[in-house]
Amino acid sequence: MSGIRAHLAKITAILSFSALLSSGVAFAGIFDAADAAFAQRENNLAKIAEARTAYKNVLNAVDGDERVYAVEQLGKLAFYEGDLLTSLDQNPARRTAIFADCREFVETIANMSEAVTQYHYWKLQCTAFWVQSAPLLSRLAQIGAIKRYFNSIVGDNIEPRPEVGIDTRYMGGGIYRVIAGVIKDDLSSLVRSDLPNRAKALDLADKAIASSAYPGDDNAGDSYYSNFRGRGDVLNRLGRKDEAKAWLNKYIGEIDELIAGNELPVGLEAETKAEQAMMKTILAGIR
Repeated sequence: MSGIRAHLAKITAILSFSALLSSGVAFAGIFDAADAAFAQRENNLAKIAEARTAYKNVLNAVDGDERVYAVEQLGKLAFYEGDLLTSLDQNPARRTAIFADCREFVETIANMSEAVTQYHYWKLQCTAFWVQSAPLLSRLAQIGAIKRYFNSIVGDNIEPRPEVGIDTRYMGGGIYRVIAGVIKDDLSSLVRSDLPNRAKALDLADKAIASSAYPGDDNAGDSYYSNFRGRGDVLNRLGRKDEAKAWLNKYIGEIDELIAGNELPVGLEAETKAEQAMMKTILAGIR
């Protein structure tokens, strides 16, 4: 992302926030405590826990856009803590608990027609992460339901089913990214016999990166560095190790430049820094 585009994104974010305040769309202070803690989440488990508790305290007392917002914020916390800060190898129990909780709170918007995109994005993501770390017997007990769910939203062509109505722009091409993450993993054979499919995962990773911004989000797919991290991991799993190294090194360096210029994607500063650390871990493991 160029310095000019990052600067414009910051200006747009400020203007968008000002417009929200002036139009009265803001949530009348009910999320102030939660949002304040969320803003301090970077490498801060205490603030993450504080924010999670505050959003949950509001969640069941609100409906409509406010409930969707609470679920989105809780989902972002689950992703940041569970995937970016919690090692799958070193603390699978904690990771399992985080994503089991996510699978529960997302069900509070299951019947909201206006939240189809948010519901399916967070449900699929948190379920996929839960499967990675959950004990074998827990996986086996739920695999039938998980398989039915996956096939209900992902077509035979391994693309989101258009009839479900998921907006692929959400969270920077998020549904493409999540499906790619599922189908690149050996565990995906549990949901379909023709999986894993890493060539298709690479295609979906490219679609996520090319995604335009979701309405209300100032960041397009090329500002979500989870997309770049995921593509690098797929290249590695495809055996294209030199390409994977070059790709990861490129975006590790790009993040260094963004940090130096104070130009990290607005609202994704903590996640982008953590994505860089994840890229370095993948890079170190390529042999």
